[in-house]
Amino acid sequence: MEIQNVTIEDAEELLNIYAPYVKYTAITFEYDVPSVEEFRQRIVNISDRYPYIKAVDNGQIVGYAYAGCFKDRGA
Repeated sequence: MEIQNVTIEDAEELLNIYAPYVKYTAITFEYDVPSVEEFRQRIVNISDRYPYIKAVDNGQIVGYAYAGCFKDRGA
């Protein structure tokens, strides 16, 4: 397994990991699954100020993490 920096090209794969947490849990504090374009923009915005990393195993993203602003969501 490798830890790498996230790029905007990773947006769709990251969103596939994230979407079930939005749809089926309350832990994301989001009501709707963001679009791929919105997720790309988040990667750009977050990466400008904070670390955004992914765990890659055999060429597949298996997890990710980022730092960010506290309390920036409506829920």
